[in-house]
Amino acid sequence: MDENRKQNKISWICAFGWDGTSATLFTGKSPKNTFWWEDYKTKLKLWAIQFKDQNDVWIEVWNEPYRYDRADGYTDTSWLQNMNELTAIIRATGNKNIVIIPCAEQGQDESVLLNKGTEFLANKSNILFDIHAYEKWLLDTPTHINSRLDDLKRMDLPIIFGETAPINAGILMNPSPFLDVLHERGISICAWVWKKDETDQDALMTRDGLPNNINNNNWGITFKNIAVKPRNPKP
Repeated sequence: MDENRKQNKISWICAFGWDGTSATLFTGKSPKNTFWWEDYKTKLKLWAIQFKDQNDVWIEVWNEPYRYDRADGYTDTSWLQNMNELTAIIRATGNKNIVIIPCAEQGQDESVLLNKGTEFLANKSNILFDIHAYEKWLLDTPTHINSRLDDLKRMDLPIIFGETAPINAGILMNPSPFLDVLHERGISICAWVWKKDETDQDALMTRDGLPNNINNNNWGITFKNIAVKPRNPKP
């Protein structure tokens, strides 16, 4: 945290797994149905206390909840209940930092924000909705992507694209059209600078600090070019 703070960077805390095993990765899980639900809420409270009054530390309440195909019995009402409960834990400590709320379908489905986002935001502040852009976005057309973003804009919902990358579920995608749309609209988007496995095709850079363009549609240089390109977002 201190090193990030020295460089005026935000520290974004988000748990991806519970005990280091693949079976307890958070992604694709219905939060209340995990065996670590109660223990996790205790941990979340401790984070909130630890970073209270440090407004450059953001906390995301869960990584990529619910299955991509909703085969776990998902409903938008369950999303609303779970996200309200987790947010309340943070706020009960007096922590007023930005709280990040993930979308459904492992982070990629923004329709829950259209259906429940305004209701969730009632009587809350410093909330940011996190959308993850993989197949459900990168394989879409620019025209439809713009239409989806227009729907979110009309609802005046605070969003960030917290993840994108060219490889997911073994599919190689071209993120360029999607990145161009977001850049034109002035919407913030994040990507992985490095990954644990240095051969990971989703990493933007190699361990040597060079753009990672290996078998990934020149991902490293593609994102770099977007990142340094001047923006003239639409009004």
